[in-house]
Amino acid sequence: MGNWLLHELICRAYTVPGSSIQAPGWLRRYSSAYRYQQKRVRFLWGVHALLALLIQHPAWLAASTLFTVFLSFCILDETAS
Repeated sequence: MGNWLLHELICRAYTVPGSSIQAPGWLRRYSSAYRYQQKRVRFLWGVHALLALLIQHPAWLAASTLFTVFLSFCILDETAS
């Protein structure tokens, strides 16, 4: 959550609507990587939800939820490093 807030604050500080001010290159690269990682996490949770609806077994749901949380943190950690 902290990374998201920092990302938003930096982007808002460097972008002024209607002006020619552009964010520095490192920020544009970070922003695009961040958005890409968010899409990967949303896709992962979508697959998890679909499988949960199809399988509907409590043990599988618990195990897959923990695994999905772990994968989400791994994906988001790639952006931070």
